[in-house]
Amino acid sequence: MTEETRNELDLAEARTLPFSINKRSVVWKFRTISQKDWQKYFRGIRNQTEQRGDRRVRIFDSETALVELVLASVQSVEGYGDATGHEWKQRLSLAHSLAIGRVLRSVAPSDPDPEDLPTLDELAEVSLDAIWSIDSPGHVAMFRKLLHRFRRPTIEQLKRWNLEISRTVITGNGDYQVTSFPARQLIAMKLYDEMIAEVEGYAFKSETLAGAAPEKIAEVMDGAHKAAAVIELFAGDRESLSMNNGSEFGEDTSTAVGEDE
Repeated sequence: MTEETRNELDLAEARTLPFSINKRSVVWKFRTISQKDWQKYFRGIRNQTEQRGDRRVRIFDSETALVELVLASVQSVEGYGDATGHEWKQRLSLAHSLAIGRVLRSVAPSDPDPEDLPTLDELAEVSLDAIWSIDSPGHVAMFRKLLHRFRRPTIEQLKRWNLEISRTVITGNGDYQVTSFPARQLIAMKLYDEMIAEVEGYAFKSETLAGAAPEKIAEVMDGAHKAAAVIELFAGDRESLSMNNGSEFGEDTSTAVGEDE
């Protein structure tokens, strides 16, 4: 696998993902994945526990929702033979759909720079790395240091974040209960629109988004990038600071009542 680093990601660029199967090339082409598409995917992630008597089962499934996202947004495929008719998407390999979906959601925080020092800048910066399209099988176009600069979260925004990521929904009765944990990406997308100030490394329809109005950025930014940036923003603010005695600044040594291991 070879990698080519590119400078600017055009969010309006059609996403094309080729790969090889037994030395045969196949190509998947996608329409724009809208923010509503990403919201539906995040809502579809099943993260819950089931309690029946003394028996407790943990369930986590993001793959079903990911395959649904892929099938909803793929426009065409090449290399599989006849891909026509109303039901062609249902004939696609689920394993291939899942592998493609993992590329579509491929965005993560950049590796931290050990030389970076904390600052009191007005804006908080988050850096992401992402794959958008693949030029050819085995050749990945990687976008690194995609910068998102946010207005510092207010106490009210911090409260909303903490409330949403800790929220649980319990249904059932005394004999059988289901505890569901909603996806934090949904509140992250909302807070992104409220806090974003600037971006670097992005374009839309060949026009750079550096210097664009926050409203424009919120309108066209990819939903997965929104979620990843805000989650990293709050995670970065929670990083522990080492004290001289070896303990962690802000470390809570008390036992959290009712918190799972």
